[in-house]
Amino acid sequence: MRTRLPATVAAVAAVSLAASAAAAQSGRPQTGGRSTIAQARYSPPRTPWGDPDLSGNLTNLYELDTPFERPESFAGRTLNDIAPE
Repeated sequence: MRTRLPATVAAVAAVSLAASAAAAQSGRPQTGGRSTIAQARYSPPRTPWGDPDLSGNLTNLYELDTPFERPESFAGRTLNDIAPE
């Protein structure tokens, strides 16, 4: 089975060169594939009182194996007892 990697690389290079040539002719500055909207700084939605807005589609789909009580193997342990290892 022959690979078509060289042909694919050549096709991608040709499309890239054509796009950069078209941008150079139109006088637009090249943005490296990013639109000006994508370059804007993201700020998460906020509630009217300033907290992060967590509204949305919340589901309990993955709660099937979540235990209600702490397992016996962790009895008496605190966060200070847990080492990075």
